[in-house]
Amino acid sequence: MKLGCHDVIPLLGAWLDRELASDDAARVEGHVMDCPACSDRMALFAAQGEALRVAMTARAAASADPSALTRSVLAQVAERKQRRVARRPVAVLMRPVAVAMALAAGVAGVTIGLRSFSPPPVEAPLPVRVASIDEVDFRGAQGFVLQSGPTSIIWLREGTAR
Repeated sequence: MKLGCHDVIPLLGAWLDRELASDDAARVEGHVMDCPACSDRMALFAAQGEALRVAMTARAAASADPSALTRSVLAQVAERKQRRVARRPVAVLMRPVAVAMALAAGVAGVTIGLRSFSPPPVEAPLPVRVASIDEVDFRGAQGFVLQSGPTSIIWLREGTAR
């Protein structure tokens, strides 16, 4: 049975992620090879996935040094301790240190988790049309434009408008 565009579009994500059964994957691939619109849409989905991987990798690299956060939190805890006039029980004084240590451990765990993220291995190259991603300034708002064939998608970052 030959698939139409309305049948293929919901399956493109699963096909790109190699989650379809082999017979379904073959039918989707056959349709994508013959249909320029679905081929463009598949290229757009693939480019979106790559853009997300790049963004997450950059975000993980930017937050890769949890020691600065730990030092900042511990410095604030020490400053607050010096400002106290009355002595408090040790359990109350240790609470901010415990919170700082838990926060630092959480940041380290997230950083390690993001660093270990890698896309699944690709078994065979997929037919991909070229898509472009450009960084833009749209009336003071920073963002990206993804162009694939006749389709364009614009992302704008929140809070970047001047």
